Formats: sequence, C-alpha cells, structure tokens
Amino acid sequence: KAGRGASTGIDSITVSMAKGAVAGNLLAEAFKGALSVAKSWTIESVKMAAHEARAEAAGLALAKAHGITARAFLASVEAVRKVGYHGDEAVHTINRLIIADLELSKGVGLAKIAKDAAAIENIEAPEALEKLLQAIEFGNARALRSAGLRVDFVKDLALEELKLGRTLSDNEAIQVRYNAVVRAAAAIQGAHAGA
Repeated sequence: KAGRGASTGIDSITVSMAKGAVAGNLLAEAFKGALSVAKSWTIESVKMAAHEARAEAAGLALAKAHGITARAFLASVEAVRKVGYHGDEAVHTINRLIIADLELSKGVGLAKIAKDAAAIENIEAPEALEKLLQAIEFGNARALRSAGLRVDFVKDLALEELKLGRTLSDNEAIQVRYNAVVRAAAAIQGAHAGA
C-alpha cells in the first residue's frame, strides 16, 4: 500500500511537471510572437522615418533651388501636419506648392479644402490635394466637379484680363485659379468633419 501511494504521488508530480512544461512552452511561444511583432513594427517605423527624412531633405533642396529658406519650408510643412497630413504627405504638399509657384502660406488652406473634397469624393486627402493643385496649375476645372467644386476658370481668367486690359502671366493665371477654387470651396466647407 505504501508503494502504491508513493507511485501515485510520483505520477501526480510527473503530471504537474508536464503541465508546467506545456505552460512554459506556451508562454515562451507567446513571448516569441510578441517579440517578433515588436521587431517588425520597429523595423517598419525606422524605414518610415528614413523615408520621411529623405523626403524632407529632397523638399529642402527643392525649396533652396526656388529661393525659399529652410525655416519657411519646415514651418509650412509643420503647419500642414497640424491639419492632419502625416509623414511625407505634408512634405509632398509643400513641394507641390513650390512647383506650382504658389505661396507656401496657401498650404494649410488647400490642405483643409482637400480634406473636405476628399470626404465628398470618397478618396484620400492627398489624392484630392493633387487634383486641386493640378486644376490650379493647369486649369482643369473638370477634375474638381466630382468633389463638389464648381469653377469656371475660363470666365474668371477672361474677367481678370478685362480688368487689367492685358493678358495674364502664368503666375497671375495660377493666382486667379487659386482664388476661384477657394471661393468654390465655401460650398463644401465642413464636409470632412461631417464624414
């Protein structure tokens, strides 16, 4: 009888040890999985940060080539980020303004208009911003209709030329189209907040 009791005691210890080993293995696997996820997230974060740093460096070079100070460029990028553009989206926004010969101070207003237009058109804000800038730079009013922006660039440009009594320069035409977009944006203001 004493032998059977010792045998039962040893069996229960063995079962307890086996359960402990299984639990230990499960815990080890859980830690391994968590570490793998953390490692993957860290690597992607570093890659994203490097991409953003490259985009910012390229933007600074573009700004310098156009006679814009680094301070003005970085302040404009930060202002667009505060509107809700993340990562290199803010840098790309300011780069596009530089390329289109628009003042950097217009970035925040256009970024807000793009968010409203994006909500109406059911697209991402950077894509809507690209449409806005293309329309302002090249005069494609049709691209804005799906976002609820009704503009008549031909009429606006003709009126401005009549006022001045001369043909507009490219930069003046861009400014007239910008003003038309801003006026039309009053009709869709707040669409992003309501989406």
